[in-house]
Amino acid sequence: MGCPKLDEKDPFIEKLTAILMANDIRDITVLHMTVPCCAQLERMVARAVSRSGKSLPVKSFVIGIDRTVTKEDQ
Repeated sequence: MGCPKLDEKDPFIEKLTAILMANDIRDITVLHMTVPCCAQLERMVARAVSRSGKSLPVKSFVIGIDRTVTKEDQ
């Protein structure tokens, strides 16, 4: 969990990279709010996956202010 607008991005990316490298993760699901700054979470996860040297599927979902959840196209 993180907030790309209020939190520093690099520590988040470094920590997720370390988690991915140390564990047998098969896929990642990103759930973010509909606001534009939250969409940066997908890019942060993509950077961590790339840095880990692994090829993992990343699924992305957006939660709206009306609590609906929709899948984003990758």
